[in-house]
Amino acid sequence: MPYINLNTNKQLAPEQKQTLKTQLGDLISILPGKTAEQTLIKIADECDMYRRGFDDALCMIEIYLYQMQPFGCKADLTKAIVALMEKDYGIPAPNLYIKFDEMPVWGVDGALK
Repeated sequence: MPYINLNTNKQLAPEQKQTLKTQLGDLISILPGKTAEQTLIKIADECDMYRRGFDDALCMIEIYLYQMQPFGCKADLTKAIVALMEKDYGIPAPNLYIKFDEMPVWGVDGALK
């Protein structure tokens, strides 16, 4: 089950959050075997975030995955997310960071997998 944790210092309207949730859920399918239905998504806007002391539009996205995914697929997902965030949400590519965490063990429904 993927978990996407998105933090931005931009303010997003409720409709934008709903759209972004859907868009991220659709994009996760770039990774083999991952679907929107199995993905948890957290969107936190208006975070106090600074880069080089300035509060330009910033975004940090952490993507947690069960098991390793192919490097090329993660690269494709990164490109797609950056393009989306730049085009639809006004966050320039140099101010958007994506971190992948791939875990060999994941707990769900009271059991480890």
